[in-house]
Amino acid sequence: MGTAAAIGVALHVLTATAWHFAPAFRQLGLLPVGATLIGGFTGWNAGSRTSGSMRAKVGAGALSGGVAGVLGSLTSAALGVAPLGDLAQAGGSMLVTGALGAALGVVLGGRRTEPAGTGTLAATVALRPGPWLVVAYVALTVAVTWPLATMPFTSLAADFGDAAFITWVITWVARHLTDLLQGAPGAWTAMWTAPIFAPETDTLTYSEHHIGQTLQVLPLYWIAYQPLLAFNTVYVLTFALTGVAAHRLAHYWSGSHLAGAVAGITCAFNEYRLYWSMSHVHALSIHWWLFALWGIDHFVATSSRWALAGATAALVMLHLSSNYLMAFCAPVTAAFAIWTLARHGRLRDVRAWLGLASAGALSVVVVLPLVLRYLGMRESLGFTRPFDEIVANSMSLAAFRIVAPWFGPLMGLALVGALAPSTTGGHLSRVARLGLLGILAIALVLSMGPVLALGSTTWPGPYRVLLDYVPGFDGLRVPNRFMSVALSLASLLAGLGAMWLARWRLGLIVVTIMTVLATRTLVGSFTINRVIPAGVGMVDPPAGLGNPPAYLRPAVEPPAIYRLAAQTSPGAVILELPFGDMAYEVLYTFFTLAHGHRIVNGYSGLHPPSYVRRQGVLRWPLRDADRSWAALAPATHVIVHTSAWTDDTGTRVRGWLESRGATVVGNHDGAWLYAMPAR
Repeated sequence: MGTAAAIGVALHVLTATAWHFAPAFRQLGLLPVGATLIGGFTGWNAGSRTSGSMRAKVGAGALSGGVAGVLGSLTSAALGVAPLGDLAQAGGSMLVTGALGAALGVVLGGRRTEPAGTGTLAATVALRPGPWLVVAYVALTVAVTWPLATMPFTSLAADFGDAAFITWVITWVARHLTDLLQGAPGAWTAMWTAPIFAPETDTLTYSEHHIGQTLQVLPLYWIAYQPLLAFNTVYVLTFALTGVAAHRLAHYWSGSHLAGAVAGITCAFNEYRLYWSMSHVHALSIHWWLFALWGIDHFVATSSRWALAGATAALVMLHLSSNYLMAFCAPVTAAFAIWTLARHGRLRDVRAWLGLASAGALSVVVVLPLVLRYLGMRESLGFTRPFDEIVANSMSLAAFRIVAPWFGPLMGLALVGALAPSTTGGHLSRVARLGLLGILAIALVLSMGPVLALGSTTWPGPYRVLLDYVPGFDGLRVPNRFMSVALSLASLLAGLGAMWLARWRLGLIVVTIMTVLATRTLVGSFTINRVIPAGVGMVDPPAGLGNPPAYLRPAVEPPAIYRLAAQTSPGAVILELPFGDMAYEVLYTFFTLAHGHRIVNGYSGLHPPSYVRRQGVLRWPLRDADRSWAALAPATHVIVHTSAWTDDTGTRVRGWLESRGATVVGNHDGAWLYAMPAR
């Protein structure tokens, strides 16, 4: 084991040195890719030198990979060839890939593995997933999201945009669920009128409610009121539980932890999740669907009522976690249920059909009041998504070409999994795997939205049927989130393909390379506390508007100006300037947690007409002073963030307010709180 670790240290330092001196290697991501491969090689080497059970070999591989990662990173940092932060991320991944490499070495056991039921493969099959599986994926998630684990109370995963907004939603919902559990009358109704877009009501329905995510961290909210910690915990759980769910389902189908590991890693850490869906925990919560599929399959196979109950509970949690996934998973879940019935020869079994139908119906009935509330909001506002906006947020052939560097290897493994003549020790026939590939293809086509385009030729896509005939779909903006469903199925098939390829040494190398390529953003792509610049998405941003000042950064202690605002009368309604820029609006929304008052501003998935009209005037408050003054009407207090502008606009806005009779309540950090005169 010591020899393997020493070789790993040398290779890690050599890779870091090449990464430092060759710009081309940096562009290719040599450090994270190299660390992943070296970790796997080190673990394989250590495992082959260790006698005993597979658990001992995997432990030796993990230890050797971790030692090589730590010592190699420290040595490289001492030599000055790479930043310690990059090295820490790369070295941390070597612990997990070391364990994976050792497991692959056990599975390999020579040129080909032994038949199921004998030798090392039997040990692989017999090692049932347990707590170690959860620990492994939590550790991998911590490594990928490093250094978030060192600052969970003071930082936000991803950015101060949607991440800050979702943090606000979770905290707001947690407050009211707690009140509801304590018997407070009206807590449920009050929850839906969130303190944004005053004087509008039912404002929580303008975006996802995140009740599912809130339930996961509600005990944490009771123990310590730390909004940032709550979001970061949910964020980590979405990756870890997705890995566990995919690993467990692939292992259930195959009896192979190699299949499980490839499925778990590619499902949890593909680029779509790490880059395209970075802070959208509702879109990342696909693990509930995977747990539901596992329960459905197990119920059909065994008639277990516990499995059916588990599938139902998982579907309820899925529906409570994401309106998108509730809608997008539904048709695919129905197809999967039929596929499962056919695979187990129970298509004519009325009891099996009734069991699955009752699970689906119950999961819908539980959330039906929420669905009706959202549909009612849309009807009252007359809201539908513009068709062009839906098309713009769909996958296309051009988009698939962009994602080809990581999507191609994943689909390559998935095709092998579907087409392989046999999966050693597996339980899915090739016909069954081809059926699963067909369901995957349906999800991919649906991700392309209502219009399929090839060059200048277009056809109506099957998504158009959902858009035209299923209530609620015309309010969903992003058809490409069907990719979450498709990629989950692709990862499961990829795990089966990896298991088949790993019967040969060359195949094992191919599996390792393709898995690394499919998760090429696993190391180095994660960000924390990313500032959303002013003017993003605005057609005509106000001149002189700078990025949000430092005091508006979410932290444990709220800004002093909001502590001052909290002292105003309970019925106060606050309007903040600058108005209408999303980089600012999301932070104003977040800090309602600090002062506890309603605001005229707001940030959400849609904006009510009253806000849009006000935004058109107050974005430039001094352009038409009379109209701007009228637009302030709902507010009893105004906060002016003078340092938000790079010129003297903030000072001139203050002068305008004072000339109209507004009185200064106080100021901190360049932010001024005004009490508005009675009208």
